[in-house]
Amino acid sequence: MGIAAHTLPIQPVNMIIFGSFARREADAQSDIDAVFVASSDLHDDDEACIESVESWRNNVRAITSNSVEIIEVARADISEKLSSGAHLWLDVARDGIVIQGESLDELREISHAQAS
Repeated sequence: MGIAAHTLPIQPVNMIIFGSFARREADAQSDIDAVFVASSDLHDDDEACIESVESWRNNVRAITSNSVEIIEVARADISEKLSSGAHLWLDVARDGIVIQGESLDELREISHAQAS
């Protein structure tokens, strides 16, 4: 999955797997939950970013035969999301496995430093 992320035309700043795959509780019916952290200068309607996300989803589905759910978030927003206390982001912070990019701790620090 990390190699698939590394070969994308628009690479994520970070790619994080969480949920049952990260906890090693997944089975053949489990979906793969991922967070695609895009550089902060990309916008939701950026066609190249959308194509990269879909390319990664299709590559991982072909490799694993599991469905893939992706949450896209801008780098400038990830620290706030991880600190929000929302159940989803608590799961990412607790169980997340970084397959590309900085560790979750480094990502939090970088985001806080940029905000200062």
